Amino acid sequence: MATALVSALSRRPARHDIAMTGEVTLRGRVLPIGGVKEKVLGAVRAGIKTIILPKENAADLEDLPEEVRNSLDVHLVEELGDVLTLALRGRGSRRATSCSRAMRPSSRRWCRRTSAQPRRRPPGRLRLPSSAPLAPAHRRRGGVARRDHRLHS
Repeated sequence: MATALVSALSRRPARHDIAMTGEVTLRGRVLPIGGVKEKVLGAVRAGIKTIILPKENAADLEDLPEEVRNSLDVHLVEELGDVLTLALRGRGSRRATSCSRAMRPSSRRWCRRTSAQPRRRPPGRLRLPSSAPLAPAHRRRGGVARRDHRLHS
């Protein structure tokens, strides 16, 4: 979950060919977990060859069959930073930079990404036509929306 959050916030894609397990403290320390043998064998059945485990679970790898151990690339980590280094790709995409942050204060229509085109409205945000009701649902009377918020007697 921590890797997914960092991936989403930093706009760096996570690798799809890695399996990982472990608990993370609020300070970023990776804690040991149980059931390593079952989790690793499940990852091998799914075709995963690279696995990230807490360093304190190194002894649990001896429970795995030797052919499985030899076919895996196991990374033992102590800190969340080590996990992120292994699990995330690249430095992020420049195209993912939002125009609102890249706009110059002097010109609202300038965007570093396209430099000539204004920011496009996301597809989920459409402007309502002028004939649409303006009052929110909690201020409607009898299911009919009023055009102003004043109470009518």
